[in-house]
Amino acid sequence: MSAQDALTSSFAAYDAGSGFERMGIELQASFELTSRTALFLGVEHSQLLSDAKDSPISFEDSQTEISTGVLFRF
Repeated sequence: MSAQDALTSSFAAYDAGSGFERMGIELQASFELTSRTALFLGVEHSQLLSDAKDSPISFEDSQTEISTGVLFRF
Protein backbone atom coordinates (compact mmCIF):
# COMPACT_ATOMS: atom_id res chain seq x y z
CA MET A 1 0.00 0.00 0.00
CA SER A 2 1.48 3.34 -1.02
CA ALA A 3 1.47 6.47 1.12
CA GLN A 4 -1.21 7.98 -1.16
CA ASP A 5 -3.40 4.88 -0.78
CA ALA A 6 -2.92 4.99 2.99
CA LEU A 7 -4.23 8.56 3.17
CA THR A 8 -7.64 7.42 1.87
CA SER A 9 -7.87 4.40 4.17
CA SER A 10 -7.57 3.59 7.85
CA PHE A 11 -4.35 1.61 7.29
CA ALA A 12 -0.72 2.74 7.46
CA ALA A 13 1.54 2.71 4.40
CA TYR A 14 3.36 -0.62 4.07
CA ASP A 15 5.93 -1.99 1.63
CA ALA A 16 6.02 -5.78 1.73
CA GLY A 17 9.13 -7.60 0.61
CA SER A 18 9.41 -10.99 -1.02
CA GLY A 19 9.59 -14.41 0.56
CA PHE A 20 7.27 -17.04 1.92
CA GLU A 21 3.76 -15.81 2.76
CA ARG A 22 2.72 -18.65 5.06
CA MET A 23 3.36 -22.21 6.09
CA GLY A 24 0.98 -24.84 7.33
CA ILE A 25 -0.26 -28.35 7.38
CA GLU A 26 -3.23 -29.92 5.61
CA LEU A 27 -4.91 -33.27 6.19
CA GLN A 28 -7.45 -34.78 3.81
CA ALA A 29 -9.49 -37.96 3.92
CA SER A 30 -12.22 -39.53 1.83
CA PHE A 31 -14.50 -42.34 2.91
CA GLU A 32 -16.05 -44.51 0.23
CA LEU A 33 -19.79 -45.05 0.71
CA THR A 34 -20.44 -46.93 -2.53
CA SER A 35 -18.38 -47.59 -5.65
CA ARG A 36 -19.54 -44.20 -7.01
CA THR A 37 -19.87 -41.96 -3.93
CA ALA A 38 -17.64 -40.92 -1.06
CA LEU A 39 -17.52 -38.38 1.75
CA PHE A 40 -14.65 -35.87 1.86
CA LEU A 41 -13.13 -34.14 4.89
CA GLY A 42 -10.21 -31.71 4.94
CA VAL A 43 -8.55 -29.72 7.73
CA GLU A 44 -5.87 -27.09 7.16
CA HIS A 45 -4.00 -24.84 9.61
CA SER A 46 -1.59 -22.16 8.42
CA GLN A 47 0.52 -19.41 9.99
CA LEU A 48 1.47 -16.13 8.31
CA LEU A 49 5.20 -15.44 8.09
CA SER A 50 7.47 -12.42 7.90
CA ASP A 51 6.09 -9.45 5.94
CA ALA A 52 2.61 -10.97 5.56
CA LYS A 53 2.38 -11.28 9.35
CA ASP A 54 3.55 -7.69 9.87
CA SER A 55 1.14 -6.14 7.35
CA PRO A 56 -1.37 -3.63 8.76
CA ILE A 57 -4.22 -5.42 6.95
CA SER A 58 -3.45 -8.77 8.64
CA PHE A 59 -5.72 -9.07 11.65
CA GLU A 60 -4.97 -12.70 12.53
CA ASP A 61 -1.61 -14.47 12.26
CA SER A 62 -3.07 -17.95 11.82
CA GLN A 63 -6.13 -19.54 10.29
CA THR A 64 -7.83 -22.91 10.37
CA GLU A 65 -10.04 -24.16 7.55
CA ILE A 66 -12.36 -27.16 7.62
CA SER A 67 -14.00 -28.44 4.45
CA THR A 68 -16.36 -31.30 3.79
CA GLY A 69 -18.38 -32.61 0.89
CA VAL A 70 -19.67 -35.50 -1.16
CA LEU A 71 -17.70 -36.91 -4.11
CA PHE A 72 -19.45 -38.48 -7.10
CA ARG A 73 -17.66 -40.65 -9.64
CA PHE A 74 -19.03 -40.72 -13.20
